[in-house]
Amino acid sequence: MTEPGGPTLAAKLNTLFTSIRPDAERQYTNKEVAAAVGCTPVMIGYLRSGQRDNPSINLLRSLEGFFGVPCGYLYVDDDPGLARRVDDQLAVLDRMVANGVMGIAQRASLVSAEGLAAVTKMLDAVIELERAREERDG
Repeated sequence: MTEPGGPTLAAKLNTLFTSIRPDAERQYTNKEVAAAVGCTPVMIGYLRSGQRDNPSINLLRSLEGFFGVPCGYLYVDDDPGLARRVDDQLAVLDRMVANGVMGIAQRASLVSAEGLAAVTKMLDAVIELERAREERDG
């Protein structure tokens, strides 16, 4: 079901629950995901705990679709580096959430193009100030 020596289905699924969230404050529940993909919350729990590791291909594809990851992430495919690339992207997403960037991005989605241009200039100015301080303080 997974690459030899690679992350298990349970590990990949738990990574998705941790990284892909309905909002910054909480993770999806097994019940929410099960309802969206057409299975039971118990089955999601079994998959997450590793008690089951051979679901149907349709369920795997539904889970990938729900979490917005490429087809093949949850099972072995012709691209053995796929899981690694997706995991790298999820790690970036996790850092963004941890650093509050996602909240800023959500608010930025409500701003006009002109407002975003102004915010971008302000961020660039802050970055330059911080770089100069780091160089000065060594």
